[in-house]
Amino acid sequence: MKPVIHYWLRSRFIREEVLRLSLVIVLGLWATSATLIAVLKKNETILIGVADDASYIISGSNESLRRKEIVSFVRLFVANYYEFTPTNHAEKISRAGDAMASALWESKREELKLFNERLKTEPLVQTAKVLSIDLIDEETIEVALQIQIAKRIETILTNLKVTLKVRSHQRTDSNPWPFEITEVSDAAL
Repeated sequence: MKPVIHYWLRSRFIREEVLRLSLVIVLGLWATSATLIAVLKKNETILIGVADDASYIISGSNESLRRKEIVSFVRLFVANYYEFTPTNHAEKISRAGDAMASALWESKREELKLFNERLKTEPLVQTAKVLSIDLIDEETIEVALQIQIAKRIETILTNLKVTLKVRSHQRTDSNPWPFEITEVSDAAL
């Protein structure tokens, strides 16, 4: 028996075939295990928050972090919804729509499309300055804005009180904030 094994291992052809077979088996096991790990692994978006004094992974929420996020969220929404030019209006409204609940977006969509069409014939530039942000309760935020509307010849300056209703929302790629807006209303002051 021993001479057959020695002959088998000494044969260059058989030795190369054994090496190839063992390489195929090892690579097959590696591919199978890598595929299983990739299939079973859950994709998760990780958000990293950057503050003046630290960087942190956003996984939970505490009250001070929530307040900072609400203020940042409202400022971004105001910049997208109330500040525009004729060239960037559709893009900015689309970004503001990402922060809205789908029911609110559907109710505002036609009105915003008509306004966008009107901007093409009657161009104007609107800017907004946030004067204050007040958290009335867990769901209601009031924002005082100073709006400047620049038409061809005239510039109009007005103050608005914007009331936003927000609710908790799962973070997504299109809306990385833990909130979504369910109601927007504004009134001139």
